[in-house]
Amino acid sequence: MTPEGGSPVADPRPAATVVVLRDGPAGVEVLLVQRHGRSPFMPGATVFPGGKVDAADRVSGDDTVAVARRAAVRELAEEAGIALEADAPLPCFAHWITPAFEPRRFDTLFFATVAPRGQEPRSDRAETTAALWLTVDQALDGDRAAVFLPPPTRHTLERLKALGGEAATLVHRLAAEGRGPPIEPHVVLDGPGVRCVALPWDRDAPGAADYLARHGAVLRAMTAVVAWPADDAPVVDRYELRGGRFWRVRGR
Repeated sequence: MTPEGGSPVADPRPAATVVVLRDGPAGVEVLLVQRHGRSPFMPGATVFPGGKVDAADRVSGDDTVAVARRAAVRELAEEAGIALEADAPLPCFAHWITPAFEPRRFDTLFFATVAPRGQEPRSDRAETTAALWLTVDQALDGDRAAVFLPPPTRHTLERLKALGGEAATLVHRLAAEGRGPPIEPHVVLDGPGVRCVALPWDRDAPGAADYLARHGAVLRAMTAVVAWPADDAPVVDRYELRGGRFWRVRGR
């Protein structure tokens, strides 16, 4: 199988990312880091701290989630200077796979935690150039010129906004909803020359009907993930790049 252009599809590498939350005066705040402009993957993007699984993260007998959780803790410390306690709640709540058209691909598990007291994030000045505390609304606000959210980051923030609650409540609600099935977006055309990043249940994504037949019941229970008719028919659910920002387009 090859993406557009005929190049072989890269195998996704295991990775992990962490959504760190805290309660602020204007509402729940989330920790985001700015990727270096010379990064080989998503340069300049605003994302949650995280990275690929290293050999040191693998312990004999551990399953995929345990290995990724260890990588998430390590990457959070390396990229943002936040050290989690060994017993800190860190549930896995999502699973994203980089689209096939990307030359560098990752199979990423998403974790969530409440920020430890007394610690402030700092950029490592190598992989990241800034560490930001923003409310969910501030992060989603298209007027913030310096914040470029890739679809998985934006989708996660939308999910947090839909769930609502204080930081600890959000972590608990994400844990209760669970990881769900892998989400691998696809590139689709939405009009002449308009390329969009479609979620796998989007009506123009290849295999959307089969995806919903397998995972519809689980996805319906995951807040802000999908909105489709009762018969589980594929719908429009994609991200369009406009004005240098991804905007979610939804409908039937």
